[in-house]
Amino acid sequence: MIIITRYRIAIAIVLIAMALAPRMVLAQGSRPSAQITGYDWSEQWIVPARANGTRNTSDGYDALIWVYNGGRTSYDIASFALVGKDADDGYFTLDSSDRLTTIHVGDRVMGSVDTAGIIQNRLSQRVRFRPTEERAYSCTVVMTIAGYNGTIASLLIGGGTETHAVVTGRTFGPADFVASGAEVDSAKSITISAGAMRDLTLLDVIIAGPDSADFSIAPGALAAAGIPGVIPAGQGRTISVEFRPRSAGRKVAYVQPVGNQSSWDPVPDSLIGYTFDPSLGADGDAAASHAGYLLESIMPNPIVASADISYRLGASGSVNVTIHSAAGERVALLADGPQSAGEHRLTWDASSLPSGLYYCHITSGRWSVSRPMLVTR
Repeated sequence: MIIITRYRIAIAIVLIAMALAPRMVLAQGSRPSAQITGYDWSEQWIVPARANGTRNTSDGYDALIWVYNGGRTSYDIASFALVGKDADDGYFTLDSSDRLTTIHVGDRVMGSVDTAGIIQNRLSQRVRFRPTEERAYSCTVVMTIAGYNGTIASLLIGGGTETHAVVTGRTFGPADFVASGAEVDSAKSITISAGAMRDLTLLDVIIAGPDSADFSIAPGALAAAGIPGVIPAGQGRTISVEFRPRSAGRKVAYVQPVGNQSSWDPVPDSLIGYTFDPSLGADGDAAASHAGYLLESIMPNPIVASADISYRLGASGSVNVTIHSAAGERVALLADGPQSAGEHRLTWDASSLPSGLYYCHITSGRWSVSRPMLVTR
């Protein structure tokens, strides 16, 4: 793996630098009985986790380092600290939450070795490692002893790694849902891509969320995309997803890759579908017709600055006209109140909104209609 090679090369450079810097090495000439252990975290997933989705539930990685006394003469700790830019930037920190695993200035390390030569006296310090990007990290733990010159030091090293998956979202609809039970089958493609740094091993793709039963992976789509399999870094696989709404309304679910990824984008509302029931009449009678009700036009569409929305009501009643983004967020309320039967026209000013897909929703009684609109700049 490329990142492993870079990690090991970077650590080798740090070790060489340590060897060339006498102030950072063990002062064995002046204090041969005092020793500090280092630690190598190897490669760990980066933290904090991405906001959208992650398999990494950890906020950091803890380890114990030890201060030993290998001789018979006790000594007092005059200073104990982490030194280096990665320590200054907070990637390595001393955890003092537990007195039993915290070293304080003034702590005494007793001198005593049993007859077998086994060290009996030592103190421990908990250290937390928090990598936030893919690279190698290092710092030095440095200790001085009261009454003696020189420093005792050891190296802390670790690497940050991330296998990231990017999932494109899709909006389905508006689609008719037939009250008699016939389902509308609408299929669109989503893409799952590996991050730029490393390959993604993808074992499966599942759909989850509150309306996951309304969406499904098309039969044979995973095999056609080479899943399970490996997606090279920076590349993607396209998968067909079907939308089969069981009832009218806005449906929301999300795509979740199953593999060796440490995180993925996006999770919330990556699948959105809109449906309405054309069998329901404006008077609330499921058998009534929609005679006289019609969303006649949205002009122009695509939209550069504004558009006129023309519709016809078959009877007087309360009317609600809203504009929603592709993510389902309401961005405009054009009408909400009583209107008479007949022709109506509203103007939607889209000049302040970014380019993208939007939906116009009109509801009057039990009549409801949705139509997509494309805003371009």
